Amino acid sequence: MAAIIPPPAAGAKGWINARFRRPVFPGDQLHVHVSKQRHRGNVWKFEGRATVRGQLMAEAVFAAMIMDD
Repeated sequence: MAAIIPPPAAGAKGWINARFRRPVFPGDQLHVHVSKQRHRGNVWKFEGRATVRGQLMAEAVFAAMIMDD
């Protein structure tokens, strides 16, 4: 089994350039799209976008460390 663990928090290095563009309300259908940008060893960098009805609500670049149990 593998686990995704955010890197140690040294000034919020796990989240890079997080931007919340518009509010999301109860009843909205939120679509989250995540794509891999690159990886080095067991540290991976991803880009994510959240949309509601085709409009961008939030976006972020984040890093995660993948570790085996």
